[in-house]
Amino acid sequence: MATLNIADQRVTELQEALQAALQASSRLQTMMRELARVDEALQQACEAIYNATLYDPAGERDDV
Repeated sequence: MATLNIADQRVTELQEALQAALQASSRLQTMMRELARVDEALQQACEAIYNATLYDPAGERDDV
């Protein structure tokens, strides 16, 4: 019977490891979506700063 208990314990450990891995994967996907939103905001900020300070498509700036 000891062998059966060891096998049961290993199956339980594998099930717990699988559950933890799936939860970690879900958290990772959430973090990746959030980081993509942060990256988009940073890109927009960079573009706005560039447009406001360096780029002058309409020729409105006289200090360029």
